[in-house]
Parts: sequence; C-alpha cells; structure tokens
Amino acid sequence: MKQELGKGETAEEALRKYFIEQSYFVVRSLPFTYNQIDITDVDLWLYSKASAFSRERTNVDIKNKKDPRAFERIIWAKGLQTTLKLERAIVATASTKDEAQKFGLANNIIVITGDVLKQIISRRVNSNRITEENFISDISTQNVEKKEDDYKRRYQMSKGRLLSNFNFNGCNEYLQEINFFLEQTMTKADNNISILRLLYINTAFLLICTDFVIKGFTSVDIKTRVEILQNGFNYGERGKEGTERITNAAIKLASSVIGNKNIATTLKREVDKQTKNRPVEILSDYFSQTTNMNSLFKNAKFFESCAYSEVVTTPSKLPIELQSIIGLLTDFFRMDRKKILNL
Repeated sequence: MKQELGKGETAEEALRKYFIEQSYFVVRSLPFTYNQIDITDVDLWLYSKASAFSRERTNVDIKNKKDPRAFERIIWAKGLQTTLKLERAIVATASTKDEAQKFGLANNIIVITGDVLKQIISRRVNSNRITEENFISDISTQNVEKKEDDYKRRYQMSKGRLLSNFNFNGCNEYLQEINFFLEQTMTKADNNISILRLLYINTAFLLICTDFVIKGFTSVDIKTRVEILQNGFNYGERGKEGTERITNAAIKLASSVIGNKNIATTLKREVDKQTKNRPVEILSDYFSQTTNMNSLFKNAKFFESCAYSEVVTTPSKLPIELQSIIGLLTDFFRMDRKKILNL
C-alpha cells in the first residue's frame, strides 16, 4: 500500500526524480554517523560521471517550509560538504529571495529557489517508481529474531557507506551484502520481492563505488588495473602491505598471550588460506576491461531503477548486461548461477 507523503518527503521525491532525469545516480535519506553516533541525514546524494577521469558527488539539502531559513541551510550544506569531502553542494529552499541565491553563489553553493522548487514539485511523479517510504515499507520485516535479518537496518547501513566508506573497503562490504541477499533468494522464496530489491540496490552501490575507486587508474594498462583491483578486493583500502602489517602484529600479540609457539604459524596459515580462497581475479578481470569499466555508471543506474520499480523484474527477465553482472557475482561467491538467473 502506498504511503501518503508529507510536504518535505514530497519535495525530496520530486527532486530525486528531477535529478535522475538529469542523468545523476541519486540516493535519498542517507544516515551520516561518526563512531556509531547518529549525526544527521543527507536528504539527497548525487553522483555524476563527467568524464573517464572525473566524478562529482553532491549533497542536497531540501527545506520546503514556510520559514525555510535559507541562509542557515546554505551554511549547513557548505559545512556538510566540507565534512564529507564532496565536490559540490545544493540547497533547495522555499525561499524566493534573490539574496539567498547570491549568498549561495558567493559560497559555491547552488540554490534552487522557491519558484523553481514549486515547479519541480508540481510535475507529475513517475508512477513506475516507488517512493523511499514504500521501499522501506516493502523491505521491513516483522518479528525480526536475528540482527542480520533486519533488512531495514542493513539497507540504512548500505546507504551510509556512500558517505563514510566510499572506497575499496566499501566495495568489499557491498560484496558481503550481495552475498547475503543472493543466499536469501535461495532460502526465502516467500519474501523474494524484498530480497530482490535489496540485491539490486546493493549491486548498484557496488558498481558506483567501484566506478569511483577505478577513476584514478583508467589511464594505466590492463595488467596494472588487474593488480590494483586484485589488491583492493583482497585487502581493502590498506592494501596487502598494510593488512599484513596489522595481521602480523595481531598474531604476535595472540602468541604472547596464549604462550604457544606454534600458534603464530597456525594463525598465519589460516589468514593466508582465507585470502587465497577468495577468487578476486573473477572481479578484477571483469572490471579491468575498458568496456565493462566504462559501463559501471550506466549499469548502476539500471540496477537502481530495477530496485525501485513498482513491478520488480526477476533476474531471468533483466537485460543481458545486468544478468552478466549477477552471473559474475554468483561465480565469485561460488553459487549456482543458473539457479539465481532462472528466478
């Protein structure tokens, strides 16, 4: 059942649709936390690909109120942009004052004033997409017994990574989420629509995150790209050397506490086994190819659209290019790709 939206939510959904039409990848209502402390929400997060070497992330602050306090919102948006290390910030306000727009421009903030905001809101909302409120309602599970089965919590954390972990660490965490929901598709057929929504949106986040980290080495040869991607997918942002340094320190500490000389060898062998058992070459070989690399942004938008579609498309009916990505991920996790793609 569709939920009725308040004035603020209506404005956010209208602007989300507007920016999607402007070819942005758009996420609404992202939680920003620091050391597990909730700080604020980002109304909209925009991601755009200007060229092979350039990406742009934007926080959008939206206030559709009688007293929008436009100048305060501009200062707030600027501060948040700086804190999150984003490239741009936008304020959408009900205020129609020219001074607010001038103040925004003086601080490199784009201001969408009240008259333009009103026009955007008045346009017909795309009925083929569900709202953020209905997405969350769709994925929310009742009587959650295990923390890992709380889909809403997992989804909120996935959105938050776009603000705090937009790097190889984030890519690897999105892979964990995708693994979880691929497994769920095979064990919980009664809740398949919700699971597919979450599988698709986490795949979209993975592709966007990979697109961002890969921009720094688009000009290098494919062999070097493969090595960088393998290193990132295997060891995260610290890389092999940083990870091994921390691992060796932990093993040394464990050995001294336990007092067993053989424990260090056993732990080292287990760590090496875990790393070698991850077939990261499947991902690195695929994402290092120029054609696939150049399609990351486009395919992320396709997956996002599938996640928010009113009628969810099953994997077997996805476009071939999206099916190949699902197949790639099932191969990486050593799952039966036919079983997933025949859903």
